[in-house]
Amino acid sequence: MEKWLERSARNFEKDRSGLKKFFTAQMFEVYRPPFLLKNPSDELEIMFSNLDRLFKEGVVVWGAIVQANSLLFQSDKKQSCPAVMVYSLTAPLEIDPQKLMVIASALFDLKGADLSDPGEAAIGDSLAKEKTRSYGIEVPKSVSPDLPCKLSPTFFERKQLPGGCIRAKVMPAVASPVEPYVILPLPSKYWDDDYMRTWMGGQLWD
Repeated sequence: MEKWLERSARNFEKDRSGLKKFFTAQMFEVYRPPFLLKNPSDELEIMFSNLDRLFKEGVVVWGAIVQANSLLFQSDKKQSCPAVMVYSLTAPLEIDPQKLMVIASALFDLKGADLSDPGEAAIGDSLAKEKTRSYGIEVPKSVSPDLPCKLSPTFFERKQLPGGCIRAKVMPAVASPVEPYVILPLPSKYWDDDYMRTWMGGQLWD
């Protein structure tokens, strides 16, 4: 388990360093969804506008799903959909993905709650509104006291999901180390083979 992300990052970097200027988002067929084409003012556009930069400069991290469209968990559906991920840029290859999942669950519990802590309230409100796209929100220490984390919207391109749906709530992702702090699930062609087998077998953590 401790090598899954390291090997995925190595696979990604091999292509990035080899292809250089030809290493662009177009290679990975991540397309703007119809609702974004109809409403380009949706701030999900920030992510799509930064994809080339993300692939050229991004860091491979563990990303844990805080909130996602329920359609993404159904293999018989075809829609690609947005989601929200929590991740850390602090020594990302050393992070325990299960710990990140605990943080993701705690963040989801803030949704719609009556909260006195301003940081928690801002996240709870953002999750409740669902279409609010706030990038790089700092996770409060009350939720993650010893691991600095960020919260950002993301997007799942259905054809990039092995098996056609989300089978685990934590996965390799590529994250921008600078503003606007966009994040995208790492294209599955770069996933570690053992992680891929575990994903397909449904043997990852709930």
